[in-house]
This record gives sequence, structure tokens and C-alpha cells, in this order.
Amino acid sequence: MGVSECIVDVIRSCPMEAQPHLYENIVITGGCCGFAGIRDRVESDVRTLAPDEFDVNVVLPSNPMTYAWEGGKLMSLDPEFYSFVVTKEEYEEEGLALCYERFDI
Repeated sequence: MGVSECIVDVIRSCPMEAQPHLYENIVITGGCCGFAGIRDRVESDVRTLAPDEFDVNVVLPSNPMTYAWEGGKLMSLDPEFYSFVVTKEEYEEEGLALCYERFDI
């Protein structure tokens, strides 16, 4: 499976009401994003595979190599960030039950 097929496969596995929003907000990151024309290629391929009634938009950040890391760094500066994580120590002490309790899964 190629990148575009993988994107469409993942979006199709999501609830139907979320799919239009996901097709409009595709962000590609990582080392392979340095290939010339990758954004246009992914957008064209996803457009071919996506339902006609959905708009497709693919964004290539200015620095795709560190984009995800920068986002994680910004999240970690938010005081509420730690309410969204389970530390290794917490997991070792309380186990999977803590995840069920904290995240209601």
C-alpha cells in the first residue's frame, strides 16, 4: 500500500461524520516529504481515491522533518498536557486500569 492509499484507508476507518474534515486536513510530515512534488502527488492521488463529494486538501509544512516534534514540544508546554498522559511510573504502579479510568476507554 502506498502513502495515498494508506491515508484513504485510515480515513475510511473513521466515523463517517469525521471523514469530510479529515480529507480537508491532511498534513504530511517526515523525511520523505522532501521529495520534489510530493504534496501535489499525494493530493492528486487522494483526490482520485476519495469520494467525489469531499474536498481534499494536503498541507506540507515548511519544515516537515521537525513539524511533528515541534507540535509535541508546544503541547508539553501547556500545563494541561500532563492530564492527557500516563507516565511510565504511573503505568507500572497502577497498570492498564489507570488508562481505562483516566481516558474512559
